Amino acid sequence: MFDFVDHIWSDLHPILSHFPIALLFFGGALAVASRRWPDLTRFAVLVLVTGAVSTLPSVISGLVAHFPYEESSLHGAVEQHQLLAFGTTLLFLILGTWAWRTRHKPVPGVSTGPFLAVLAVGLILLTVVGGTGGELVYGHGIGVRGVNPLLDATQP
Repeated sequence: MFDFVDHIWSDLHPILSHFPIALLFFGGALAVASRRWPDLTRFAVLVLVTGAVSTLPSVISGLVAHFPYEESSLHGAVEQHQLLAFGTTLLFLILGTWAWRTRHKPVPGVSTGPFLAVLAVGLILLTVVGGTGGELVYGHGIGVRGVNPLLDATQP
């Protein structure tokens, strides 16, 4: 049951990647809600900044995880996911900085239309990054150990 401990280093990227996904989507929902309920603004800023910062360990662990595939036929698919993740991380670091620097203004950045528009683009990109990561795992079997006993081995 605790076999995962033996593989913790190779599984670090999928573990760390789910934190920014959850935090950034939750922070986005709070930012939208803060327009109606301004008391949520400080919480929205905190969650968005935490989500933005949490992208860094995810990207670093992704860089480490991609090395075994550097010379494989999957290199192109891994690199596509990697480049999308770099761009999305940069966008969220900019958004996190924007949210943090404007948190004490009469109308904090997270409550403005331009911020929410860029945030929406970021969340769409984050969804695409997650989708390409999922395709690497479920479509190409990257990082999968063992065989799913529910699937027939003859299926493509």
